[in-house]
Amino acid sequence: MENSTHISAVCPVDIPDAQLQAYKKIIDLADVMLAVYDGDTPATGNAEDRVLAYAESLEKPLVLLHPTELTTMCIGWPFRTG
Repeated sequence: MENSTHISAVCPVDIPDAQLQAYKKIIDLADVMLAVYDGDTPATGNAEDRVLAYAESLEKPLVLLHPTELTTMCIGWPFRTG
């Protein structure tokens, strides 16, 4: 890390939901979100499920890659036709 040009701490160590806060920071900075996500399994409310809902609430374009079927689903993607 000594050669890094920028280091940012999202939250202090041992804070509840630290993983979710880190995910949210990444989503806030991203233009598009690419996620490997198995939508066939029930949502459990874990950080990954919650951050996906967070990205959707921000209307971020999402590209979801199914981990076993290797199919994609795009949500909120500004496709052009014609």
